[in-house]
Amino acid sequence: MSHPALPMREFNIILSVMINNKLYLKQYTYPFADRVNGVLYDITQRYNNNNPVKGIGSDYGAWRTNQDLHQKNIKEIDSLMIWIKNLIPAFGAEIAGGVPLNHQPTYPKTGGIGGFDLYDYTIESCWGIIYNKGMSVVKHNHFPYTFSFCYYANTPANSSPLIIEGKRMRMKEGELIIFLSHYNHWVPTSKVDGRCVIAGNIKHGGTSKVSL
Repeated sequence: MSHPALPMREFNIILSVMINNKLYLKQYTYPFADRVNGVLYDITQRYNNNNPVKGIGSDYGAWRTNQDLHQKNIKEIDSLMIWIKNLIPAFGAEIAGGVPLNHQPTYPKTGGIGGFDLYDYTIESCWGIIYNKGMSVVKHNHFPYTFSFCYYANTPANSSPLIIEGKRMRMKEGELIIFLSHYNHWVPTSKVDGRCVIAGNIKHGGTSKVSL
């Protein structure tokens, strides 16, 4: 039995709801943003590796640092990484089905509510990226990492959004977003100079654990 086609407007609404319901992401506000955002912007400029990301179409790709920014003993980066690492256990527990943070895994190799080490996460890579007018980043993901993050050090008026699986995220200075690494995401062409992000990838099963 065939079913009548939905009008395009209704289809778009249903598709949007389905996508949003499946997205696991969370936003946070860094309590020390006002003190460090200018420094983070300067650091990103200073460590620019002159190897931009791939832009969309004929766009220029955004400038970036190497992916070892968290290993350079930079105080402001290190403090930001500690804050992010301490957010991850609760985020992972929520995705696993609401596992309590004092959870003692019964079956530690099954994952989910069966059990896993809630604190065994490692920040594997971290880099700064600056978008000036006319710059963008193509659709991509960070599989096979577990989680990815973007911290917004500078967002001038009319900055481009971060688009995750079709959902536009209008981020503000001092805000962090964490999401599953396999999600496709991209940044459309920038209309302004100076959009600056500190981004990175996190894996589960490393050696550097987060303490309670």
